[in-house]
Amino acid sequence: MSFGRHSLFASLSLALLLGCLGCSSKNEPQQTVTPTEDAAPVEDTAPWNTYPEGPYGLEKDDIFPPLEWDGYKDGTGEWTRLKMLDYYDPTGERGMHAVLFIVSAEWCPPCKEEAKDLPGFYTNIYGPRGAKFITAMIEDSKKQPATQAVVDRWVRTYGINFDIVAAPASEEILPASSGIPRNYIINTRNMQIVRVNQGVNPDASRVPGLTALLDYNGAPALPDAGADAATSD
Repeated sequence: MSFGRHSLFASLSLALLLGCLGCSSKNEPQQTVTPTEDAAPVEDTAPWNTYPEGPYGLEKDDIFPPLEWDGYKDGTGEWTRLKMLDYYDPTGERGMHAVLFIVSAEWCPPCKEEAKDLPGFYTNIYGPRGAKFITAMIEDSKKQPATQAVVDRWVRTYGINFDIVAAPASEEILPASSGIPRNYIINTRNMQIVRVNQGVNPDASRVPGLTALLDYNGAPALPDAGADAATSD
């Protein structure tokens, strides 16, 4: 009788112990593993993020230097940094097919004559085809290095509606003994200078050489393509 009671007690104790162990294992918090994400930024490998290699220069067939200045985008808004890299479009995916880079000064009479025509050229002829214009002001009316105030006056006087910068270090964009205005026509595919226009033709209805480059790069035609083709350069 005593043996039976001891056996029953032992069996009950074992059952309770196993039950408690089971409860303990069920109540323990589950450990979860949170997957870690790669926090490294994704490198932007777009081809237009790296400017073409030199050698650089300011004559026909040279690669235009990878310069930058302060100025206005589209002739308005905040005074900001503009870079030649902004105009590089090696594949045409950015919609830019040519650059007209204009070196100008406030004291220069031919520059003033040219400036009167450029906003209309940009709006009506070249901008819609994917050309970008940028005027670089090098000096004020007293032949001192250009400042933001010079750019502001030029924008107000001529209604500039394209990119314009102050470029006081004129030697970076104007070869020694060169006159102004000096215009560079630059191929956005490789930033090569395909033509240099010196001075102003007051009777010109187009920018010499610019239409040819746009056509070469497959730029879209103007809506009135027939009229444009009839007077193309």
